[in-house]
Amino acid sequence: MRRNQDAYVRAGKKLVGKGRESSYSAAHVSRQKFFAGSIHAVLLAAVVLAAGCRRPPADSNAVPENVPAPSAGSASSGAAEGTHDLVLSKAVAVILKAGRRTGSVVERCLCASGARLAEVHFVSPDVVRQPMPQAFQQIAQRYPQIHWNSGGERVRVVDRSAIAGLLKVRVRDFLVVEDRPPQAALPALWQTPEVQSYMRRHRIRLARWRGSAAGMARTSPRVVQGNNATVEEILDRMVEGYRPLYSAWAYRECRSKAGTMIEIAVY
Repeated sequence: MRRNQDAYVRAGKKLVGKGRESSYSAAHVSRQKFFAGSIHAVLLAAVVLAAGCRRPPADSNAVPENVPAPSAGSASSGAAEGTHDLVLSKAVAVILKAGRRTGSVVERCLCASGARLAEVHFVSPDVVRQPMPQAFQQIAQRYPQIHWNSGGERVRVVDRSAIAGLLKVRVRDFLVVEDRPPQAALPALWQTPEVQSYMRRHRIRLARWRGSAAGMARTSPRVVQGNNATVEEILDRMVEGYRPLYSAWAYRECRSKAGTMIEIAVY
């Protein structure tokens, strides 16, 4: 496996071009074309890179996901409840890292202006500092629709009011080589035909991300690949590839008349 990853890294350097061997592409590249040395492969990579961060267009004639409206008891106004409280996704990441575990959080939020998501679940620092089982139990007590499960290899924290159908979409062939933090590799996921098709059909669009990939620090090259893997499985492998620096991925969604808006991040 290590030999295969080294081969992918060397091929990734060739794909990007001479003089840029310290920078890798966040574009999705199929395995069949990854090792091709012809000029057609180079031209194809250039086209993919140019479109790397373009969002899939929404299909105005499609039917949006049937996501129920959040209950009044489970959603706040979006403002922070306490000065030092953590939002749910970051709190889960801190708890998992302290427990030396990896996992994920799926959360239902509210839509805000400017193509952003409004925070609705908060966790106090006192809860975050507790051992993992007690911390997650207190979160579930405060927000009854949020459940957690640590029975498998990874810990899952799930808001049951979220649909998150995109996570079950199966991608036939996924491969990316990246030497920046995992957030820079996510555009490759949006480029896959299966994800783009699902997002068009269900009128799903990406929320505006506040960060910038340009200012991300370089890391050692990481290879993330999956064959006939779901989006959820690809995100799991992305977190595993960046351990111990990262411990969780978060999927968040909101629903409005315009459709569904989502955000995926790795913490």
